[in-house]
Amino acid sequence: MLIQLGVQEQDISETLATKIVENISFAEASAAADAAVEKAIHKAAKGDFQTVGKLIREHLQNGANNISRDKIAMQYVPIGIRKSEQAREFGNRGAAKSREMGQKNRQAVINATKKYCPNEKQVVGFPFAS
Repeated sequence: MLIQLGVQEQDISETLATKIVENISFAEASAAADAAVEKAIHKAAKGDFQTVGKLIREHLQNGANNISRDKIAMQYVPIGIRKSEQAREFGNRGAAKSREMGQKNRQAVINATKKYCPNEKQVVGFPFAS
């Protein structure tokens, strides 16, 4: 960066270079996704450029993989939403059908009891309408 600002390499004192390296050593990423970049900067400050290249390359590949995965996933989101709505609709229809069948069965028990036991006023929690 100093070279981009017009400062020549020979004009950078050893003290300034040491301070730059120290400041870089304390740099921290604010997001977990940038931890590899943070590590790469620390490695660069120590002169381990082979590891820096590997870390940056992996970081870029992971970013590309995430973009690809998200793009593919977005193709299937509408299908998932539609299938969830169908399941909910089928479940609601099934619940309504079960309630209807339950009511019919309860009424059949009441009717049968009235027919075969005309003197009973209540059978297992089913009050009879007189």
